Amino acid sequence: MPVASFYKMLLHWAALCLLAYITSCTSRPAPDSPEDYPALVGKTFPDFELPDLNGRMVRWSDFKGRPALVNFWFTRCPPCIAEMPHLNQLKRDFAGEGVVFLAISPDDSLTIRRFLDTHTFDFTILPNAGAYIRLFGNEYPLNVFVDSKGVIRHARGAIPTTFDSRHPQGFMDDREFRRFLGRLVREE
Repeated sequence: MPVASFYKMLLHWAALCLLAYITSCTSRPAPDSPEDYPALVGKTFPDFELPDLNGRMVRWSDFKGRPALVNFWFTRCPPCIAEMPHLNQLKRDFAGEGVVFLAISPDDSLTIRRFLDTHTFDFTILPNAGAYIRLFGNEYPLNVFVDSKGVIRHARGAIPTTFDSRHPQGFMDDREFRRFLGRLVREE
């Protein structure tokens, strides 16, 4: 086999492996399909006391009576990073609705601050939370929708990716997340 053909084949295999990895992290069922994490749904969101990026202690009980979207992420997670602009837009669109937007990460404050030098994430960020995150498993991203009574109503991975003729590469389709947040706001 000529060297050029070998490298072409190697590049092809690398691309396929990368595609398989990315789609395994970001492919999700269609809207209104079964939950990604059904074992979490219906349970009370566990209490916590965690520092924010400024060292101020944040307690889950501080948000009693308010619906929430809690995102579990880390700085080296490609699907986590890809969904951030959409999550930021959801926060803007639901401003004034009383929804709490939290981002909980196992990464330390310094790592997150460096990350935020080049990325925007508008949620309240709670670093150094690896032990707490293990209560939910160890898959990223995880988006947990909690009602005003503190009960988990939905638990999803990344914002679903939709493929159609206009977007054969796919696009992040946040309509499902919008529906979830809308229901939580109306339930108050």
